[in-house]
Amino acid sequence: MALMITDEAVKWFKKIKYSNAAQMDAFQMCFLIGVHDALRNENIDMLSFSEINEKKNDFLTRGIPDDFVDNFPINIGLMLEAEIKRSGRDRENKEDLSKFMNEYIDNKKNTLMTDKGDALMSAYSYKGFEILKSHMKESPITNESFLKEYIGFLKKYII
Repeated sequence: MALMITDEAVKWFKKIKYSNAAQMDAFQMCFLIGVHDALRNENIDMLSFSEINEKKNDFLTRGIPDDFVDNFPINIGLMLEAEIKRSGRDRENKEDLSKFMNEYIDNKKNTLMTDKGDALMSAYSYKGFEILKSHMKESPITNESFLKEYIGFLKKYII
């Protein structure tokens, strides 16, 4: 398994590109909305990514794109934090927390995550896509107009 994005999300973002990895741009923007929604609302419902149809498998065949490498561990941290909150884990139980993290982290894979971690991050990204799509109603047309609206929307989650 690897990170996945739906065909629908790829089509929705088709006119938007901020780096040399347009699908990762879309994945990242959706992920940030999805994970911050979970951090804000610990009881959100999450679909397992395996339940979602028409997904693009392994769009990161050469690993995390250069533009995202330095910040990708932050994504993993956000995802783990959201999942710790959602699952109600006891932060004082270090053994359980270590076991939990080992379920998601694997420094030998190109995403630095296990298959379970890839699936969870993909699910958070999909959740963010669903939220963005319902908020914006139309697919983005230009980088500048979308970024302006996206940042305004994201600020509601992180402030």
